[in-house]
Amino acid sequence: MNIIHRLDRVIAKVKEQPKDLLILRLTVIALLLYSPPYNPLKSMVLPILCAIMLVSSDFLTRRFLWAVLVFSFVATNVAFWYEFDNHHYLTNYWCIVCLLAVRTKNARDILSWNGRLLIGLCFFFATLWKIIALQFFDGSFLQATILLDRRLEMAAYLFGGLPAEVLYNNRELLDYFAATSLGQEALLTTSPQLAFLSVILSYWTILCEGMVAIAFLVPQLKWLYDRRDYILMLFIITTYPLVPVGGFASLLAVMGLAQCSCDRPRVQFAYLILLVFIPFWMDIPQIIFDRFLI
Repeated sequence: MNIIHRLDRVIAKVKEQPKDLLILRLTVIALLLYSPPYNPLKSMVLPILCAIMLVSSDFLTRRFLWAVLVFSFVATNVAFWYEFDNHHYLTNYWCIVCLLAVRTKNARDILSWNGRLLIGLCFFFATLWKIIALQFFDGSFLQATILLDRRLEMAAYLFGGLPAEVLYNNRELLDYFAATSLGQEALLTTSPQLAFLSVILSYWTILCEGMVAIAFLVPQLKWLYDRRDYILMLFIITTYPLVPVGGFASLLAVMGLAQCSCDRPRVQFAYLILLVFIPFWMDIPQIIFDRFLI
């Protein structure tokens, strides 16, 4: 009972905050936990700025600090444009939204409108790209990604039946061909289970991302629009246990909470619970896999 009582007190304190301050604070925490792995952004700028901004609400709403944060992201984007992950660009856009929102009378509306728009556009262009890239319909793109991306090694092992040595050899083979510039095709080792799984996941991804895009961008479709939060949470829950990209998952949850109407407290609470559990389902399965399975 004590644990439940303490949890209720924590939730009550969270709800007491103005929503715009809550969104800004959660954004800063997400940046601190999932900063891009590029120096000096990761080692100096983000830890210092985020620590300062979390000290008080006054620092959290300083335009100068958010401007420094945005400039740091833009500079890092320019310096590492060839290897910056997609969600880091989205993070940059969201930080610009936060900069525009602080110290304004309608901060909550700015965060809400832009949160819904950014989510909708992000999923719209993701779906459009997958439709244009025909490799996605036969599962080949996703299959190659699972075979070569170190972050997806657990999914390849558990659902594709491929040992870690095979996945390591695939990555080594690709690195060799890339380094030697032979211009030949590299034949990667895969499995029938993984090929089948890749097709299923490809179509599910297109369907789910397309539904998120429509739900957030077309309010005229009232039935879908009213259920946009559930569709987004469904995407997060079904995608990121297999694709452990905590920064993307937490950013989507923060933006989802920002655009969620204040007259839907249960949905807002669901976003908060999702944010709390994201680090656990991202890190714990991977730790178990690295220590006991490979």
